[in-house]
Amino acid sequence: MRALLIRALQPACLLALLLWLIPGAATATATATATATVQFYDGSFECYAGTLALRLPDTYAQLLRIGQLRRARDIRRQREHGHTTTERQLEFPGLVLRVFVFSGDPGHYEVGSVRISSPGWPLSPLRVGEARSAVALGQGWPALPRQGSWEVQGDSAHLRVEVAAGRIAAIDYFCDPGT
Repeated sequence: MRALLIRALQPACLLALLLWLIPGAATATATATATATVQFYDGSFECYAGTLALRLPDTYAQLLRIGQLRRARDIRRQREHGHTTTERQLEFPGLVLRVFVFSGDPGHYEVGSVRISSPGWPLSPLRVGEARSAVALGQGWPALPRQGSWEVQGDSAHLRVEVAAGRIAAIDYFCDPGT
């Protein structure tokens, strides 16, 4: 009986029936077709120089005071030549930084990554919540998509911008410490 019913249905009706029977299938299908990923290479992109450079405090003590620190967690420690390098994750509301601090130079730090997910952080020329049409990118760089992600890969850094409904949803910098 079921096989006869399926043969009798038009292909369009069958698709509608399947989408109705499988919760979330229509949403997943619509989302998958509406998102775009824009990726390109620009060897000159850096975390600390250029039009999209990070704007971070000069010292580690200043970095700790940029907002309400929710959590500081040591990820890894490495001992070399009598000094310790500690990879540390700093979590603020809407901001996560992964930094490297050095026992031989306590004021100095280097950034491994930064994730900005709320608009209150002026650490980048890009702002969460900003309309994609208002974003000034590097000369000759492709525009941000209306929905999806936009990524630029440099020789020593990588930047990913997540866009939802035409606005910046999150910003990720991945930096090569020591550059």
